[in-house]
Amino acid sequence: MRRCYLKALFLVTISVLLFSFAIQKQMARSYAADLNQGTEAGEYAHKVDSDGDGVPDDLDVCPDTLQGVKVGDLGCPPDTDGDGVDDYLDQCPDTPMTAKVDAKGCPVEVDMGSSTHFVCCQEVHDDGKLSGFDVDRDGVPDFRDECLGTPKGAKVDEKGCWVLGEIYFDTGKWDIKASNYPILDEVGAVLKTNPNLKMEIQGHTDNRVSAAESQILSKKRANSVIEYLVNQAMARGRLSSVGLGSSEPVAPNTAPEGQAKNRRVNLIPTR
Repeated sequence: MRRCYLKALFLVTISVLLFSFAIQKQMARSYAADLNQGTEAGEYAHKVDSDGDGVPDDLDVCPDTLQGVKVGDLGCPPDTDGDGVDDYLDQCPDTPMTAKVDAKGCPVEVDMGSSTHFVCCQEVHDDGKLSGFDVDRDGVPDFRDECLGTPKGAKVDEKGCWVLGEIYFDTGKWDIKASNYPILDEVGAVLKTNPNLKMEIQGHTDNRVSAAESQILSKKRANSVIEYLVNQAMARGRLSSVGLGSSEPVAPNTAPEGQAKNRRVNLIPTR
């Protein structure tokens, strides 16, 4: 009786093993067939994908990705600008990797020399994206601004630097042309808006006269700009002048066109 029971148990065990083997073999054939078809669904047909991002758990580096978020081959959302904030959360998507960012992927602070200034505001565009923080509020985000601390009200270029129009003079002259009045009026307005701002006026010449004469002429040109601004009720103590003669040309002095560009003054903001 016992022998018959053991024999029956053995046969049942063998049957179960054979059935299990057959099932596994069929699954393997099905999996292999899916792989041969090269379909994305077939590739992962028999693997667990807990977050449903299309990448099986055993390959998914980011197994808890929210549904509907696009992921890469490793199952992680892309971070195009490399700031540590995934693109689908990043409201400042072009922040450089060196910038410190908040949870929205936007810069949170900027080093302006001796101290760190925390920002107070950010620009919001029609599409809902933030342009990043702008400490000096010149319209250029701090992480792109090459001239942080631009005076309030000053017009800037794409680098965030104050654009001052060139002021030119006739040969041997230091009187200001009427065409230059709007430029100096704008400078005066910015100075009035920024009472702590000072400015250095640098005079230049072409090479038509001696170095000594050029120095004197360039100083007179710089001083003529100071007189114009002082006549607009600007405090003389906020303005300084220097004559640089022909030592710093911006164009070759070999042709009249180049000489005309060198007969100029530059206005340099100082603190």
